[in-house]
Amino acid sequence: MKIENSKMKTNNWIWIRYLVIFSIFLFSSIWKLGEIPYHQDESAWIYMSRNYETLLQHNFQDSIWKESFWTLTQPPVAGYIIGIGRNLGGIPADQVCQPYDFFVSQQENIANGAIPKPDLLWWSRFPMAILTSISLMILFLMIEHGFGLTSSMVFFLMTLLNKYLFYCLRLALGESSLLFFLCLAMVFASLAYHTWQNKTLPERKREMKTIIYFLIMSVMIGLSTASKLNGGFAVIAGIALSTFIGFSELEKTRRSRFIWGFPILISIVSFFTFFVVNPFLYASPFVNSLKLVMFRNLEIGIQRSTFSEYQISGITQHIQIDFQRILQDYASFHFPGAWVLNSFLFCAGLIILIRGYKKYKSRSKSWILVLFGIIVSLPSLFTPLDYPRYFLFPVIFSLMLSSIGMSYFINQIILKWKKNGSEDISSEP
Repeated sequence: MKIENSKMKTNNWIWIRYLVIFSIFLFSSIWKLGEIPYHQDESAWIYMSRNYETLLQHNFQDSIWKESFWTLTQPPVAGYIIGIGRNLGGIPADQVCQPYDFFVSQQENIANGAIPKPDLLWWSRFPMAILTSISLMILFLMIEHGFGLTSSMVFFLMTLLNKYLFYCLRLALGESSLLFFLCLAMVFASLAYHTWQNKTLPERKREMKTIIYFLIMSVMIGLSTASKLNGGFAVIAGIALSTFIGFSELEKTRRSRFIWGFPILISIVSFFTFFVVNPFLYASPFVNSLKLVMFRNLEIGIQRSTFSEYQISGITQHIQIDFQRILQDYASFHFPGAWVLNSFLFCAGLIILIRGYKKYKSRSKSWILVLFGIIVSLPSLFTPLDYPRYFLFPVIFSLMLSSIGMSYFINQIILKWKKNGSEDISSEP
């Protein structure tokens, strides 16, 4: 009875700690939300939030879904979420701002109604702030279950120190929505792997639960892609996970199911989800999806020529800028010369992952974090434009690795201190 009470008390303290951590993430995400410097791109995303009301009316023949700049420039899910926030603030679609025009002056944009009013901007950012706090909590929990309490607490503190993250993720843009659905995809990927590895479950139940988790993971990947197109790279991570499971199976039928069957299923469900939430695709799903990708490439080309000061050219400049942005400018520690410390912690975390540090219990959560982190971050490393928010995922991945690296040294110091303390006590007369 005493043991059971002790377990209950321990569980209660764990939940209290989680509640406190989440509350701090939530407070940090909402605090001074209206005082974040306005980004001109927010006007376009707020303008696209008009789609939310049209979607609720089930009016899929509306001209808003016809081929235009607004249906081609970005998929619509982040706009829906902004629309939800706007509606919570009691602001209807006919009161949204106009898109910001980068080719006219600030005064002309103000006259054209392209600068959102303070209440419209706050409520448009509000749902993104909520998603940010949830995403950070998911990452915190996955790090704790994958690498231990010290790593998660270091991640928590380093996240709070990172002004860059709380700037990019709280804007009325697509980044927070993209991160949120990718975090959920990682959760269900981890559940799928963990369930399949649980040999104590009945065979049929184990297979069904694994399939369900893979299906939900695929839906989340589809929603992330429908937030921003680069979310589609997570499909590769899902397929890689399924293939890895397949190669670890000895039985031929199961092996082929994971190597061939599940990757096809993941691809189909992800694309179907991406298709369902975007009525622009209904007329011609594959052709219009291809148009989205081609138009995005066209936009990047125009931006490179128009805003040449942000252009990144050549592998040497890519390496220099990636290094400067990820390990210095946008890192939690960004004092002069902090890149030395950040590089050291990053490499330490990476070495721990490669060596498969045996102390960590939940191996699936650890390497799934790495799998998704690397695959989603890679495209950002080759972005042709030096825009701050384009480095978001490499910065988050670097932050996680640095937290793991720092926690290793903290744990070593604690162990040494305890060892010295016990030696001192044993040497007493």
